[in-house]
Amino acid sequence: MKLPIKFNDEVIIREPKSSDAKALMGYINPIIAEPGVGIMLDKPQSLKQENDYLKGVIKTIKSGKGVYLYAFKGDTLVGSADINLKDYKQSHVGEFGITVANDYRDIGLGSFLMKTIINYAKEKLVGLEIIQLGVFADNSRARHVYQKMGFKEVALMPRVIKNKGKYTDEVIMHKQA
Repeated sequence: MKLPIKFNDEVIIREPKSSDAKALMGYINPIIAEPGVGIMLDKPQSLKQENDYLKGVIKTIKSGKGVYLYAFKGDTLVGSADINLKDYKQSHVGEFGITVANDYRDIGLGSFLMKTIINYAKEKLVGLEIIQLGVFADNSRARHVYQKMGFKEVALMPRVIKNKGKYTDEVIMHKQA
């Protein structure tokens, strides 16, 4: 797959660059602040944290252990997806993650980004056989999208997420790569 690719006339999908830290911080912090958000991060991220994160991302990409794609409208990050291979006896399993900025939901970007990252991972990640994800059990919207993309619910992990004193179950889903 040749990158970057267009989602539409305004949004392109590409790999991360080390210069993306400020855009990443401006992207993730509003998502973290959303009430009831279904991601694990719970505190705003600093520019230093995002720079450190991007260093790790680029190292993972170069090592062939993960793929990351960012959706940009101009200089604004509007979506992110990744698949990272697990280690050792689970090295055939890729852990999937995705987020989409609030203003870019319900236009097909998430589904497009998901299809693109899965196809990209099949090309780039040697040994990938299974793609796995975890989703908050009360996030029926995301669960529906994942099911549309062929993911099956395989496990329920009770009370493994604790956010502001409230426990939430996690649903584990997977599909063949």
